Amino acid sequence: MYEATLPPIPGCERAAAVLAPMLTSIIDGTLSPGAELRVSTWAARLGVRVSAVDDAIVRMTYLGLVDEGDADTARLMSFTREQACQELKCWAEMHLALISLAAPPSHDILRRMSRARDAYAQPIDAGAAVDVAAHIAFFGVLRDTSTSFGLRLAATAAAYRLRLSEPVLPQDPHATKALHDAVLAAMRSDRRAFDVEVAFRTWGGTLTGEPLGW
Repeated sequence: MYEATLPPIPGCERAAAVLAPMLTSIIDGTLSPGAELRVSTWAARLGVRVSAVDDAIVRMTYLGLVDEGDADTARLMSFTREQACQELKCWAEMHLALISLAAPPSHDILRRMSRARDAYAQPIDAGAAVDVAAHIAFFGVLRDTSTSFGLRLAATAAAYRLRLSEPVLPQDPHATKALHDAVLAAMRSDRRAFDVEVAFRTWGGTLTGEPLGW
């Protein structure tokens, strides 16, 4: 698992102690789409009050990660292929907007993005499983640079929804690595918006099997 802290949900800092392990479980696959979230079980596991877990689940529901359930149980969202393709399109649109609106990145930002890219890419040539958390973290660094709270919030939630969609829309590690490289190249230059848009379209088309348009 990638060592960096996974990007938090903006505006949910007070609920972070409960949200963080739930979100991490989505990323590492411990929680799969449709998985049951029993409030009492999570409260006992984390050593918190039931109300704290309730609050975290409400926030996850608002972000499109959880279906509403009964008083003690909710379920993670699951997606059809059509819904997953729409989630991918929304994710791409928001992250393209982040790139176009971003201020010139500092050396530290580029270093953190490069580190995450390398952590994701290194297993590919060896035929090993990629670290999904590194992919999430790569774009998490980009999201953290945004001064738009709304865009940052929406893009972060979209990243977790896209992770939940993977059983019906598997990722292509080679295409994702190429996307990372294109984003870094744009961030290091004058942000060649057209080249990055082409890269996002190519990546999305590889995953969905059809042209990605917006």
